[in-house]
Amino acid sequence: MASGEGVERKKVELGEVMEDYALTPVPDRYRNSKLAYLSMASIPMCMYYLAVGSLAAAYAGLVGALIANTIAFISFILLMWPLFSASYKTGLSFDMITRMYGWGRYGQLILSILGVFVMLGFWAMETHWMAVAFQETLRWGLWSWYLILLPIFILVPIFGHKAIGLFNYGAIPLGLGATVYVIVWFYTAGGISLNEAISFAMEPKIPGGLGAAISWVLAAHLAWCLTAGNHGRFLQTKRAYLAAAPFWGAMCHYIFPLMGILLVYPFMVSLSKVVGPEQAAQMAYLPSVPFVAVLGLLGAIIVLCYQLNIQYINAYLPSINLAYVADAIAKFRPGRYWWVIAINIIGIILLATGFWEWILAWADLAAGLATSAAIISIVNYIYRVSKNYPLTVPDEKIPSVNGYGVISWIISNAVAIPLYHLHIIPTSVVLNWPLAAIIYLALIKASGEKAL
Repeated sequence: MASGEGVERKKVELGEVMEDYALTPVPDRYRNSKLAYLSMASIPMCMYYLAVGSLAAAYAGLVGALIANTIAFISFILLMWPLFSASYKTGLSFDMITRMYGWGRYGQLILSILGVFVMLGFWAMETHWMAVAFQETLRWGLWSWYLILLPIFILVPIFGHKAIGLFNYGAIPLGLGATVYVIVWFYTAGGISLNEAISFAMEPKIPGGLGAAISWVLAAHLAWCLTAGNHGRFLQTKRAYLAAAPFWGAMCHYIFPLMGILLVYPFMVSLSKVVGPEQAAQMAYLPSVPFVAVLGLLGAIIVLCYQLNIQYINAYLPSINLAYVADAIAKFRPGRYWWVIAINIIGIILLATGFWEWILAWADLAAGLATSAAIISIVNYIYRVSKNYPLTVPDEKIPSVNGYGVISWIISNAVAIPLYHLHIIPTSVVLNWPLAAIIYLALIKASGEKAL
């Protein structure tokens, strides 16, 4: 009897976690801070955050990269603390939080669609980096590797939140150990001195400048808003959610970007002696290649294992977004499996469009247009907390569209994006973030709090 009950509980638990509570609060029995942190751990340990160091330095030089990442670290804490708090206290997902705070039932579709846009970009990048790693060792063609990896990326999210957390017990030490090993190898057996690598990193290597570096390092902020809003509800204690923002901010914008520079730049130095510095600088886009250069096929396999969690998140989070869109528009709930499949197929189509040719334009939209939408909800939440208002809004009191939030977002981006493209400002973020917050707060006051 006890054995049967245990089996039944396991089935129920897996099935419920599979649905991810996209539309309802997560039950307390599924809160587990350790597994939630493990589930988030591979986000800063992904190829993107290594490239946050290597590519930012290629755009703006080493000092510019450090400045850009310091800006990103400070803004990370300011944005993620409220979202981890809101998710932890309400038990609700990012989509439901933003529905209540500043957007409304149908207005929130804007954030859901923006979330899909951002996460698909990361899905395409990580898929490309993994495929390149295998292509460097088994030259079957890049598209062959895209299609070989695709079924894996569909199946991984099926194992759900807790399963991927358990998988990370092995994958994270493996990937982290391999990263440290490759770095040490370059500066010992590889014959490259640390001074050589630092000197090579000091000057920009590709066009873009500090503005491009800032856009690039901030591109994942909306992805982290989604992560905070969806993973915060699995945290068990106040201490766990308070520590989350500064801890992950430091990992994302100091620890792993610096590791990315230490990893990629010695490889670029050695390559520049063969093909020249301009051609070698292209390696700033490809942080997976040094693993293969040192470890061969084993390096490609390690990159795949190391990146499975980030691909889980890259499909998991937008699948929640699509689930909300379908529910809001047509009450259509086919199950997250179908949304995961759809995300992966759309990601492959994105790669076919030549995504890498317009990656900097994507980065500025991800950093500015997308993240400024989340700022509306953050301002709403902070205002509610400051007034001691209830954090959970009854469904019948949530408007179809919160026009105040939508107007604030539209105006801020209508001003910032054209100025960015006219090269008057270095990145749209310097205007659309503060404008979105200021305009929305002013509308809350002017409307007698109807904008809430």
